[in-house]
Amino acid sequence: MSTTLADDFRKALIHALKVKSVYQVSKETGVDQSLLGRYAKGEQTITLETASRIAPAIGVSLLPEKIIPK
Repeated sequence: MSTTLADDFRKALIHALKVKSVYQVSKETGVDQSLLGRYAKGEQTITLETASRIAPAIGVSLLPEKIIPK
């Protein structure tokens, strides 16, 4: 079973929230604490725009390491 980018991002968010508080990530990103919680629980789908705001605060990149042509 393969995972999606959204699944991987959610796992990274969950891991980061074990190290940083929801308050810290919220303050760094401007994303509401309750919204961060819903993303982490999988209750709401994250947009690319919001993911790009959260990514630096949780130490992940949304860009692939390399692009492989088809």
